[in-house]
Amino acid sequence: MKRGIRPDDLFRIAMIGDVAISPDGGTICFVRTTMDREENAYRSDLWVVPSAGMAGEATQFTHGPRTVAQPRWSPNGRWLAFLADREQGGRRQLWIIPTVGAGGEARALTSGDDGISDFAWSLDSTRLAFVRGEKFEAGNAGTLAEGDTAGDEGRVTDDVVTVTRIRYKGDGAGFTNARRTHLWTVDLEGQEVRLTEGDHSNTAPGWSPDCRSIVFVSKRGPADEADHTDGTDLWIIASDGSTGEPRKLPTGDGPADAPAWSPDGRLIAFVGDTRANTAGGNDSLWVVAADGSGAPRNLTAALDLSMGLGVGADVRAGLSATRPIWSPDGDALYTLASTRGDTPLWRVPLDGEPTRVVEARGQQVQSFAFCAAGTTLAVNLGDNLNPGDVYCANPRDSRGTPRRLTAVNDAFFAEITLAEPEAFEYAGAEGWPIEGWLIKPIGHQEGERYPLILAIHGGPHAAYGNLFLFDFQLLAARGWGVLFTNPRGSTNYGEKFTLASNDDWGGGDYHDLILGVDAAIARAPWIDPARLGVTGGSYGGYMVNWIVTQTDRFGAAVTERSICNMVSKWGTSDIGYIGNDLQWGGPPWERMEFYLDRSPLTHVKNVRTPLLIIHSERDFRCLVEQGEQFYAALKYLRRTAEFVRFPDEGHELSRSGQPLHRLERLRRIVGWFEKYL
Repeated sequence: MKRGIRPDDLFRIAMIGDVAISPDGGTICFVRTTMDREENAYRSDLWVVPSAGMAGEATQFTHGPRTVAQPRWSPNGRWLAFLADREQGGRRQLWIIPTVGAGGEARALTSGDDGISDFAWSLDSTRLAFVRGEKFEAGNAGTLAEGDTAGDEGRVTDDVVTVTRIRYKGDGAGFTNARRTHLWTVDLEGQEVRLTEGDHSNTAPGWSPDCRSIVFVSKRGPADEADHTDGTDLWIIASDGSTGEPRKLPTGDGPADAPAWSPDGRLIAFVGDTRANTAGGNDSLWVVAADGSGAPRNLTAALDLSMGLGVGADVRAGLSATRPIWSPDGDALYTLASTRGDTPLWRVPLDGEPTRVVEARGQQVQSFAFCAAGTTLAVNLGDNLNPGDVYCANPRDSRGTPRRLTAVNDAFFAEITLAEPEAFEYAGAEGWPIEGWLIKPIGHQEGERYPLILAIHGGPHAAYGNLFLFDFQLLAARGWGVLFTNPRGSTNYGEKFTLASNDDWGGGDYHDLILGVDAAIARAPWIDPARLGVTGGSYGGYMVNWIVTQTDRFGAAVTERSICNMVSKWGTSDIGYIGNDLQWGGPPWERMEFYLDRSPLTHVKNVRTPLLIIHSERDFRCLVEQGEQFYAALKYLRRTAEFVRFPDEGHELSRSGQPLHRLERLRRIVGWFEKYL
């Protein structure tokens, strides 16, 4: 007899991450991650599979004690480089392992207390450029104001943090006011050359075809200016570390990221927006002349989509940010861009309309890589019933279907019953078309009625889609239906739709969600309207808090990493002063009436729904004080509420938190709905 998913099945699921393919196209390498319950840790290694093979032929390639990331083949095919934290308590370093000859052990090219976050091979396979974080030493680690005499020599303790910049912390990174990231190169013998230094960070290196220059991303200039914009620039620097300032490229005022040099060296592609501070604006694919002449050109304006993997998941690991990849002839680029609930792989020509290379109808391309000739494509492909597997495809066959090479979860999934979401469309506020998905309870019987739980994604500039979601499968296995939708503010439906939630949290988006519940009840007679639940995290947690202050129709609610007070959120969040400022029409002293009116705390006296509040104590995005305020108010009013606090966790508890904390979170959610639904 098959069964539904249980909370502890988290430890049975394998997650496929980045894929890399050998230059000759014969072998695909990928990251495979699992959660270790005994050690309360994540474990990952590199695996390889022949591109001409069949499902089940993958073999483990590395056997490290902890985790690996970002496998990347050298252009000559002789080495595979990757990041690994093989030292106990250590940070990730850059390692290489031979892939030809008699083989051999992996060896580290870098060492030290500072970790490596990204790297890129030179095209001659002799060097790697990499990104390393470090403490910024000038001016007492950049924490004391200019002219302050209380330097290190005057300190009596090292645990006091002095802050002089508004951008001084980041969720998952902690206090960053004294940390910067810089660029180095390293050869195959481990000899390093430093390329950048100073009071700014540098990321995303990319080599020129002649290996003499490196393009990278940086935000430079006075701190007071840099901290108040999301704009970043592309810069070019000599790869040999010779003196001379980097050269800035004309990419506009907005964020520029993920640079990639064309094969002939004339152009540099990048992902971003030439407009600064446009919350929810499309990140398009652009090209700019490498010599700095002329303005950048948008290649994907006609798509009206944001580049990248825009569909969220809760069992995903080992994925790094994707960069556009040039075709060998330099006539086109390949990139991901989610549309509605899918994420295809697109071919974007320099002149012409973008086309789908991997259709991905009902699927997500989560990572991709090409062989040197561009004739063999490796992809990590997932869908509603599979978190992801490795596939191989011929990118020149427009009608070809990717061929599956791994089946990492098939044995486990053979033991359980999964519920397949049903996609549908309904009319939201003002008649806007809204996409949603409805999951029936596992084991439902005709004529019986079951509870329905509305799930709300974060962001709001994020999206649900056609991808396996552990939380929803768990709820369905407990006998509850699940409704998840992409209300206005979600990505993947065009920029106008995404921007529509700005300055209107709790307005049209709220009505889109409630109308989705009405539409689900109208189309599914198995739903019991008297037993409705609601759950969500981050912006979704805000919407849960807002919903229970606006209506009593939900019998139980779970709010995670939520917002209840938009005024205090503005000043405590790592992004509040800029990200939320842009979405809420300015700072609170300029829009205090709006901030207060749209804060759930203002309307807390209306709450009658039993509410479980889950929050992480090291959440720098939505600080734990948000959960504290709402809980205190509810208990003051003697309402039914429970507050669950997770120590040593940040905003990403549900997706990358400590495995045992993730398990405990699931048990608490299930227990709450069982008690009140």
